[in-house]
Amino acid sequence: MVPWLAVQFFAGLRPGEANGLKWENINFDERFIRVTPESSKVRAARIVDINDALLAWLLPYRRPSGPIGITTKSQFSYYMTKKKVISEAGEKKGIISEAGITWIQDGPRKTFATMHFATYQDAGKTAAILGHVNGADVLYKHYRGLATQKEAAQYWKIRPEATGGALLQFKTA
Repeated sequence: MVPWLAVQFFAGLRPGEANGLKWENINFDERFIRVTPESSKVRAARIVDINDALLAWLLPYRRPSGPIGITTKSQFSYYMTKKKVISEAGEKKGIISEAGITWIQDGPRKTFATMHFATYQDAGKTAAILGHVNGADVLYKHYRGLATQKEAAQYWKIRPEATGGALLQFKTA
Protein backbone atom coordinates (compact mmCIF):
# COMPACT_ATOMS: atom_id res chain seq x y z
CA MET A 1 0.00 0.00 0.00
CA VAL A 2 2.92 2.37 0.55
CA PRO A 3 3.67 3.10 -3.13
CA TRP A 4 -0.07 3.37 -3.84
CA LEU A 5 -0.51 5.98 -1.11
CA ALA A 6 2.79 7.74 -1.92
CA VAL A 7 1.81 8.55 -5.52
CA GLN A 8 -1.36 10.15 -4.18
CA PHE A 9 0.27 12.11 -1.34
CA PHE A 10 3.38 13.22 -3.24
CA ALA A 11 2.33 13.25 -6.92
CA GLY A 12 -1.36 14.10 -6.62
CA LEU A 13 -2.68 11.07 -8.47
CA ARG A 14 -6.35 10.22 -8.11
CA PRO A 15 -7.10 6.88 -6.40
CA GLY A 16 -8.27 5.42 -9.72
CA GLU A 17 -5.05 6.57 -11.38
CA ALA A 18 -3.02 4.97 -8.59
CA ASN A 19 -5.06 1.77 -9.05
CA GLY A 20 -4.06 1.64 -12.71
CA LEU A 21 -0.42 2.60 -12.21
CA LYS A 22 2.21 0.03 -13.07
CA TRP A 23 5.90 0.12 -12.28
CA GLU A 24 6.52 0.32 -16.03
CA ASN A 25 4.84 3.79 -15.97
CA ILE A 26 7.44 5.09 -13.51
CA ASN A 27 10.70 6.31 -15.00
CA PHE A 28 13.16 6.49 -12.13
CA ASP A 29 16.07 7.63 -14.32
CA GLU A 30 14.27 10.69 -15.66
CA ARG A 31 12.08 10.98 -12.55
CA PHE A 32 8.57 11.07 -13.92
CA ILE A 33 5.31 9.10 -13.84
CA ARG A 34 3.33 8.60 -17.01
CA VAL A 35 -0.40 8.67 -16.24
CA THR A 36 -2.09 6.81 -19.09
CA PRO A 37 -5.48 7.68 -20.61
CA GLU A 38 -6.76 4.26 -19.51
CA SER A 39 -6.31 5.12 -15.83
CA SER A 40 -7.00 8.87 -16.01
CA LYS A 41 -10.41 10.10 -14.88
CA VAL A 42 -10.55 12.48 -17.85
CA ARG A 43 -9.01 9.93 -20.26
CA ALA A 44 -6.01 12.14 -20.95
CA ALA A 45 -2.34 11.26 -20.59
CA ARG A 46 -0.03 13.43 -18.53
CA ILE A 47 3.47 13.39 -17.10
CA VAL A 48 4.00 14.01 -13.38
CA ASP A 49 7.47 14.73 -12.01
CA ILE A 50 8.84 12.63 -9.17
CA ASN A 51 9.95 14.94 -6.36
CA ASP A 52 12.50 13.97 -3.69
CA ALA A 53 9.86 12.95 -1.15
CA LEU A 54 8.08 10.65 -3.60
CA LEU A 55 11.35 9.12 -4.73
CA ALA A 56 12.24 8.26 -1.12
CA TRP A 57 8.88 6.52 -0.64
CA LEU A 58 8.95 4.58 -3.93
CA LEU A 59 12.54 3.32 -4.13
CA PRO A 60 12.31 0.67 -1.38
CA TYR A 61 9.35 -0.93 -3.18
CA ARG A 62 10.58 -0.58 -6.77
CA ARG A 63 9.82 -3.51 -9.06
CA PRO A 64 10.57 -4.06 -12.76
CA SER A 65 6.89 -4.49 -13.68
CA GLY A 66 3.36 -5.05 -12.45
CA PRO A 67 0.92 -2.96 -10.43
CA ILE A 68 2.35 -0.67 -7.75
CA GLY A 69 -0.15 -1.87 -5.17
CA ILE A 70 -3.90 -1.81 -4.80
CA THR A 71 -5.67 -2.22 -8.13
CA THR A 72 -9.36 -2.17 -7.18
CA LYS A 73 -11.77 -0.39 -4.83
CA SER A 74 -12.60 -3.71 -3.21
CA GLN A 75 -8.94 -4.28 -2.28
CA PHE A 76 -8.81 -0.83 -0.73
CA SER A 77 -12.00 -1.51 1.20
CA TYR A 78 -10.68 -4.85 2.43
CA TYR A 79 -7.33 -3.57 3.64
CA MET A 80 -8.44 -0.22 5.00
CA THR A 81 -11.86 -0.76 6.50
CA LYS A 82 -13.04 -4.36 6.51
CA LYS A 83 -10.00 -6.38 7.46
CA LYS A 84 -10.49 -6.81 11.16
CA VAL A 85 -7.91 -6.27 13.85
CA ILE A 86 -8.43 -6.92 17.51
CA SER A 87 -8.07 -3.80 19.65
CA GLU A 88 -6.59 -3.82 23.15
CA ALA A 89 -10.18 -3.91 24.47
CA GLY A 90 -10.79 -7.08 22.47
CA GLU A 91 -13.19 -5.54 19.96
CA LYS A 92 -12.89 -6.06 16.20
CA LYS A 93 -12.27 -2.91 14.19
CA GLY A 94 -11.21 -1.93 10.71
CA ILE A 95 -7.57 -0.94 10.28
CA ILE A 96 -8.42 2.72 9.73
CA SER A 97 -10.66 3.05 12.77
CA GLU A 98 -8.18 1.13 14.93
CA ALA A 99 -5.46 3.58 13.95
CA GLY A 100 -7.72 6.48 14.93
CA ILE A 101 -7.76 7.84 11.39
CA THR A 102 -10.71 9.43 9.65
CA TRP A 103 -10.27 8.65 5.96
CA ILE A 104 -11.21 11.52 3.65
CA GLN A 105 -12.14 10.67 0.07
CA ASP A 106 -9.22 11.84 -2.12
CA GLY A 107 -7.50 13.13 1.04
CA PRO A 108 -3.97 12.33 -0.15
CA ARG A 109 -4.58 14.09 -3.48
CA LYS A 110 -6.15 17.08 -1.74
CA THR A 111 -3.18 17.26 0.60
CA PHE A 112 -0.80 17.25 -2.37
CA ALA A 113 -2.79 20.01 -4.10
CA THR A 114 -2.77 22.17 -0.97
CA MET A 115 0.95 21.76 -0.35
CA HIS A 116 2.01 22.12 -3.99
CA PHE A 117 -0.04 25.28 -4.43
CA ALA A 118 1.34 26.73 -1.17
CA THR A 119 4.91 25.93 -2.23
CA TYR A 120 4.87 27.23 -5.79
CA GLN A 121 2.01 29.77 -5.73
CA ASP A 122 1.32 28.71 -9.32
CA ALA A 123 -2.23 27.52 -9.86
CA GLY A 124 -1.61 26.65 -13.52
CA LYS A 125 1.32 24.40 -12.68
CA THR A 126 -0.57 22.64 -9.89
CA ALA A 127 -3.67 22.24 -12.10
CA ALA A 128 -1.56 20.68 -14.87
CA ILE A 129 0.00 18.16 -12.48
CA LEU A 130 -3.42 17.23 -11.12
CA GLY A 131 -4.85 16.82 -14.61
CA HIS A 132 -7.49 19.52 -14.17
CA VAL A 133 -8.85 20.21 -17.62
CA ASN A 134 -10.90 23.31 -16.78
CA GLY A 135 -8.15 25.51 -15.42
CA ALA A 136 -7.25 26.64 -11.95
CA ASP A 137 -10.65 27.74 -10.59
CA VAL A 138 -10.95 24.63 -8.41
CA LEU A 139 -7.56 25.33 -6.85
CA TYR A 140 -8.43 28.90 -5.93
CA LYS A 141 -11.77 27.84 -4.54
CA HIS A 142 -10.64 24.85 -2.47
CA TYR A 143 -6.89 24.95 -1.78
CA ARG A 144 -5.63 28.54 -1.60
CA GLY A 145 -4.72 29.67 1.88
CA LEU A 146 -4.96 26.26 3.56
CA ALA A 147 -1.21 25.98 4.15
CA THR A 148 1.67 28.41 4.35
CA GLN A 149 4.90 28.02 2.40
CA LYS A 150 6.63 27.15 5.68
CA GLU A 151 4.09 24.40 6.43
CA ALA A 152 4.39 23.09 2.88
CA ALA A 153 8.19 22.98 3.18
CA GLN A 154 7.78 20.71 6.21
CA TYR A 155 5.42 18.46 4.25
CA TRP A 156 7.94 17.87 1.45
CA LYS A 157 10.46 16.69 4.07
CA ILE A 158 8.33 13.69 5.10
CA ARG A 159 10.35 10.53 4.51
CA PRO A 160 10.12 6.89 5.56
CA GLU A 161 12.15 5.98 8.62
CA ALA A 162 15.44 4.38 7.63
CA THR A 163 15.16 1.80 10.39
CA GLY A 164 11.54 0.97 9.72
CA GLY A 165 8.62 2.14 11.73
CA ALA A 166 5.22 1.08 12.89
CA LEU A 167 4.13 -0.03 9.44
CA LEU A 168 1.35 -2.48 8.80
CA GLN A 169 2.59 -5.42 6.75
CA PHE A 170 0.10 -7.26 4.55
CA LYS A 171 0.58 -10.65 2.97
CA THR A 172 0.53 -10.57 -0.82
CA ALA A 173 -1.64 -12.94 -2.76
